[in-house]
Amino acid sequence: MYYISHELDRSLALSPAHTLGITIARLELLPKTLLPPGTKQGDIVQNELGSFATVAEVGDMMAVLDYNHPLAGKPLIVQLKILKVENP
Repeated sequence: MYYISHELDRSLALSPAHTLGITIARLELLPKTLLPPGTKQGDIVQNELGSFATVAEVGDMMAVLDYNHPLAGKPLIVQLKILKVENP
């Protein structure tokens, strides 16, 4: 617990378990022809159900989509700054 007198400025490191979760196997292999022309590795695409995926690999005939959130499995650092505290 912190006693806040005037201003608080802190960085908070959050592990993947406390943010967007760990990376899990949420991959889909599909024909490259189903992707928009010019799609390359790293692009974000949307399927017919509205879900977003990152293009993990693009081969000659097939592509791999990763449905994990782009920040899943990565630690996050949050910068917090409290400017003013008022009595209720």
